[in-house]
Amino acid sequence: MYHFVINAHAKSRLGHGIWKNIEQFLEKKEFTYKKYFTREAGHATKVARQITSGTDEDITIVVLGGDGTLNEVLNGIRDVEQVTLGYIPIGSSNDFARGMGIQKSYRMQIEKILQPTNFIDLDYGVATFGEKQKRFFVSSGMGFDAAVCHEVNHSKLKKLLNRINFGKLTYGLIAVKQLMGIPYIDGTILLDDTKRIHYNKIFFSAVHVQKFEGGGFMFCPKADPKDGYLDLCVAENIARWKALCILPFAKKGKHVHFSEIHTYRCKKAVFEMNKRQYVHVDGETKAHGKYNKVTFETSPKKIRFIAG
Repeated sequence: MYHFVINAHAKSRLGHGIWKNIEQFLEKKEFTYKKYFTREAGHATKVARQITSGTDEDITIVVLGGDGTLNEVLNGIRDVEQVTLGYIPIGSSNDFARGMGIQKSYRMQIEKILQPTNFIDLDYGVATFGEKQKRFFVSSGMGFDAAVCHEVNHSKLKKLLNRINFGKLTYGLIAVKQLMGIPYIDGTILLDDTKRIHYNKIFFSAVHVQKFEGGGFMFCPKADPKDGYLDLCVAENIARWKALCILPFAKKGKHVHFSEIHTYRCKKAVFEMNKRQYVHVDGETKAHGKYNKVTFETSPKKIRFIAG
């Protein structure tokens, strides 16, 4: 059975029209399915938990939405080994789709999902902060990028740019603003329980499963969602004016050549900072609060994904 989880409000309600077109296509094919519309933030998690509870059958869940909706579904799945996942990107940034090379045409994507010929076993990360634990498909982090995500999620600018199909610019514009005011912090990162690194004046720290975040910034250009590892990017002791100059290089992953940028690959990373920071999980910061210690791990389990 195919279960469609639909964020009709994605891309300033453009998601509703896209689903209507897909539904007409499904009806012409006389395809059997169930549909669920998300009503509010966090609802997709409840829907995915409902779908995957009380059954031992294999389930296919198809998500229509952005990275946030996809993340909510991931966090609601009871047993990821029971699920095959399909995705039709209709969000504003679509970093997961960009990293996976998913077609922008929802018509082409739905045909691949209904008649799949290629599957990928995908990694996902797990972030633990305080008493909370969240899975992530794209990236997580604390500090600069989390502060940007927090402002993006509460910004009227995102809604405005989505209406004119420029939603992916929101992250870059707010990033420039945050560059001018976010405080530096000191801290340590423990890699795979063996290597401890101390940093002064950390400006940016991110943990990636996919290459992209924030509407196409390639902060970890070597990240591979199939290799079982997390990729880290840390910017330390960097002047604000230089950070502003380096930021455009991150669109092509060329920022890693600057001496202030450090990258690592590991299965587990523990961040301990001297100040509490926002934490984002796939760009979502709602109700997460601020923390000074976060553990990031790659899950030993993988999820089956329809690639084509």
